Amino acid sequence: MYLKGSYYRPEKAESTSTSTVPPTDPEFGYRLSGGFFSLEAGLVFLGSLGNSQPKIGRKPVALETGDFNGDRIQDIAISNYGDGNLSIVLGRKDGIFKLKTKLKVGRLPIAVAAGDFNNDEKLDPAVTLWFDKLVILLGKGDGNFKLAESYKAPGTPAYMTVGDFNSDKNLDIAIAFNAVRVNFIRIFYGNGDGTLKNPVRIESGG
Repeated sequence: MYLKGSYYRPEKAESTSTSTVPPTDPEFGYRLSGGFFSLEAGLVFLGSLGNSQPKIGRKPVALETGDFNGDRIQDIAISNYGDGNLSIVLGRKDGIFKLKTKLKVGRLPIAVAAGDFNNDEKLDPAVTLWFDKLVILLGKGDGNFKLAESYKAPGTPAYMTVGDFNSDKNLDIAIAFNAVRVNFIRIFYGNGDGTLKNPVRIESGG
């Protein structure tokens, strides 16, 4: 099961899909008719798809939803652990999805989140990499993106959330880690221009 913004261990990913429904609209993509996401043979199934699926990427481990092309319809960003990229899947109002692009972000991407980090009213994805990095991509508002900055995040940054944690009207990123004897989180406070300040370490005890 994949939940919004969540991390799933790639070595334990298993299929939960038994769909045999054919694709609704091959020209534009595949219909989302269920509230779940599952993985089979390296492909992402969006709800009940059918026997022919779009090739999203290898070992997708996390996803985030948002309007990435400004049409007021929810799209999906998918972190592909096996390919080192982020797939952007654009949605239509009838539940049809189409793969827009695959963005190279670095080796072994894990968590993904999204927010407007440069205050231009366009959604920007953020991705963590297994080898201790946080990557920001700035959205152009049409489903395309440019790589902005990358930041060191030592400790295997596996979980991430976005919010304005210091009430300055700029979005920040909080990261938790999947490493032995790591009892802290890090918060990267946003500058409002697509860049982040040096992280603040917050001890979690234990």
